[in-house]
Amino acid sequence: MLLNYRYRLDSLLHNVDVPWFLLDDQNVTCYKIAIDKFYNEVFSCISAAVHDAIPMRRSSYSHFNVPGWNTYVREKHDVAREAYLRWVRHGKTKMGVLFDNMKRTRAVFKLALRYCKNHVEEMKADACAGALMDKDCRKCWKCVYKISNSKDTNHVSSINGVSGTDDITNMWKDYFENIYSAKVDSKYRQLFENKLLNNLADTSAVLFTVYDVSSAINKQKFCKAAGPDGLQMEAFIYGCHRLHVYLTVLFNIFCEVWILTKWFLSCCHNSFSKKQKW
Repeated sequence: MLLNYRYRLDSLLHNVDVPWFLLDDQNVTCYKIAIDKFYNEVFSCISAAVHDAIPMRRSSYSHFNVPGWNTYVREKHDVAREAYLRWVRHGKTKMGVLFDNMKRTRAVFKLALRYCKNHVEEMKADACAGALMDKDCRKCWKCVYKISNSKDTNHVSSINGVSGTDDITNMWKDYFENIYSAKVDSKYRQLFENKLLNNLADTSAVLFTVYDVSSAINKQKFCKAAGPDGLQMEAFIYGCHRLHVYLTVLFNIFCEVWILTKWFLSCCHNSFSKKQKW
């Protein structure tokens, strides 16, 4: 799978035109479009290679998931369904043995379903106990994890006087938008900008090598959330040698000519997430 990803990524990057002339030209504004194009093509190739070569699994959640279904309800549901289909095949008669059997099995099924819905916590506890009795520690702790997660998410009804899932989400969205945001004019923004200006470094003589980029990528951690570009770090760690070469070109272009807005936001996002003091 990883080998297919490398081959696919290398074949896609092979068709990307590298603007080598930007490393020698000092005209900044004239070649912004060329830099944007190269950046977007490289990261589009990474996204396409991940989509084509790496299998994805969609996690689905259903509100109709009933604890205790397999133990108390499943067999009764199968019997009721078979009785209903037999009743339908004979013309949906309003009386007779088939009609009475359909009603009786449906009533038994609904009674068992109602029992499970009214005893959800007991059903969950029974599932954990059953896994423990089977000496399956992994399954037991998985059940405990699911139960604790559902409690954490379902029992929070109000935060700072705001209630409702959508309202709470919008509240946190507005809160984080105001942190180091260009829309908010405050003393912290001015302090932040002044410290940046006082610590500017001359990057004209900086030169990144392919070894530098490869070494930095191999030191990154796995299983981290995707950045603003939607790519996980594994896409770079398991990438091909051509990807490291193109990233090296991008870093040198950024230091020599121009820094894209998207890349700048990604760098700031990573710096703030490390809780560094400016």
